[in-house]
Amino acid sequence: MTTLSIQNPLFSLSQLNLAYDMQHCARILLKGPDAKSFLHRLSTNAVIPSQTGDSCLNALVSQKGRLVDVFHQVILSDQEILLISSLKSGSELCAWLDQFLFVEKVQIEDISQTGSLVCVFGGKAIADLTKWHCQINDTQIIMRSFDFIDENLQKIPSFLIYDRYASKIESPLWIDHDLFETARIAAGICALPTEINDAYNPLELFLNEALHWDKGCYIGQEVISRLHTYQKQSKQLCLVSANEADFKHLKTGQALQLNDQTIGQLTSVAPFYWQNHANALAVIKQKTDQEALKSATVQADAQRVEISLAKIT
Repeated sequence: MTTLSIQNPLFSLSQLNLAYDMQHCARILLKGPDAKSFLHRLSTNAVIPSQTGDSCLNALVSQKGRLVDVFHQVILSDQEILLISSLKSGSELCAWLDQFLFVEKVQIEDISQTGSLVCVFGGKAIADLTKWHCQINDTQIIMRSFDFIDENLQKIPSFLIYDRYASKIESPLWIDHDLFETARIAAGICALPTEINDAYNPLELFLNEALHWDKGCYIGQEVISRLHTYQKQSKQLCLVSANEADFKHLKTGQALQLNDQTIGQLTSVAPFYWQNHANALAVIKQKTDQEALKSATVQADAQRVEISLAKIT
């Protein structure tokens, strides 16, 4: 088995059979005749009228519209739904769901220790799937996930493969955590706990694919709808770039400044510098002048570091 890092000359995000172990992500199974209606009234995306084999990106938010979790959802049958969570603790997600379970006939089961979960890149050899769609067989569930960006700035699909029975999925080439984080940040993909947390809502993180505007009520729906209708979201996720010499001074949590005013903060910083790619993520004030952002600075290690920001599209 070969593990690649971004400093490995063999690294190419677009090559086939490149995998990242995601066994740390919680998996929850909702079972019972009311499983779909239960999740439908809690989550931001539509669960009804989804049919067996349908999948999507979905989210849970608090009464204030702040993020609790972002997850991949797969309808396994009329009475079974698989949730692949951003959380590491299945018990934490189970407890959050359970507080809203009243009269529905639903069993909430933590299956995080069952089977194996990996993320695989460059998926033409895996499955011909459009974004968020899945393929289910007796052994594996393959779901197309977020698009990453390769070393040539081209979009590369990623796929989550959940094997129900195998304790580990074999791959000839694995990437380490630092490379995955570097690639995630370059693609502007939010993660828990740096972006997916109770400080932000889905609109601020551009998680529109997890939202369904015609589904009706869910936990936090009134807040999300009001923010969307009146364009009241106060923050936005941005890509951050710096030159290689300045990059080493960037750290998560540092304040971003523009004309001596704080406009936001860094939420994620890549473990490695990847030339011509975004090197960090930041959440900034929504009304900040986009042109002026090219001259923003970070107060880092007792010096001002010049950065540029770009809105995620």
